[in-house]
Amino acid sequence: HDSLGQHLTATSIATNILAQSLERAGHPEAPRARSIAKMVQEGIGQARQIARGLLLSNVEPGQLIVELEEMLSALGREHQITCRFSHPPDIPAYVDVAITSHLYYIAREAASNAVRHGRPTRLTVVLIANRGTLDLTIEDDGSGLSVTRPTSGLGLRIMSHRAELIGGEFSLEPAGGGGTRVRCLVPMPVPVLERAFP
Repeated sequence: HDSLGQHLTATSIATNILAQSLERAGHPEAPRARSIAKMVQEGIGQARQIARGLLLSNVEPGQLIVELEEMLSALGREHQITCRFSHPPDIPAYVDVAITSHLYYIAREAASNAVRHGRPTRLTVVLIANRGTLDLTIEDDGSGLSVTRPTSGLGLRIMSHRAELIGGEFSLEPAGGGGTRVRCLVPMPVPVLERAFP
């Protein structure tokens, strides 16, 4: 990320210098050069967002539900959609932090994709913890899997890879009513029983 960021920044500076020179000379290609400089700057912003998505801090088991609630609340306010969240009272403390961290980022990516591509009016996240598994489902009532809703891309590959890293099963499928459903089913680790010996 550092080397890419430096490369893009240098490219942005060079492009801005070129655009300024063309503008001073009254060259007809000056607006196009300025447009290219703007695109490079947008690329820098996108690279930073990707880096944040891959390198963000861990989400502890005790914070998973709170973090998801806050994420959905912000998403609902920003995009004026109804977000619902169903979850257990808490997540067992013995669950690996890697599991809760990856589940959070899968949910966030799925929710962002739904808003960006599906234009839904409703988004539902369901988290179930039972029978030794954590079951996360993100469902929307948007445009569904079609030409307007990509079924491949960086976001989808990252979600699938995150699920694989924690031994989970990842799926993307049409939801009832025309929307899209993302699901990740992850086995919970067996709790370690501690015994005290004299």
